[in-house]
Amino acid sequence: MRAALAMRSAGLRERLEARTGRKPAEPHIPLRDRLIAAHAAAMAVRPVFEQEHPDSIAYKAALTVDNGMWTLINDVLALPAPKTAAGLAVVGLALAFQVEGALSGKPWENEEKIAAAARAILSVTGTVLPTCFTGFGDEVTA
Repeated sequence: MRAALAMRSAGLRERLEARTGRKPAEPHIPLRDRLIAAHAAAMAVRPVFEQEHPDSIAYKAALTVDNGMWTLINDVLALPAPKTAAGLAVVGLALAFQVEGALSGKPWENEEKIAAAARAILSVTGTVLPTCFTGFGDEVTA
């Protein structure tokens, strides 16, 4: 009887340790592909803002797409700090998209700092920006 109880106890302990030893899922990672897709869609509708009147249906539709990207950026940045490189990479993408083009002309208060943080995160995590990313606005062109 004691041997049976000891075996059951050991089995229960192993299952409990296996459960508590699992790392929680990184909430940023599932948002990565959605973030990249939202950014691509927003970049695709950017010309509408220059060509259409703000009261037009096309302009309002483009604004909905653009606002969707901004909502997703805010959702990513509102999550707790990431604990993995993959989660950190998603934060880097969100930061880059947030200040895309902002360093041309005179940036606001924090854009330069946000761009520097995004560049560092993307560099450390080895994350490549999507081809539709237009840049931060301060890149040197050859």
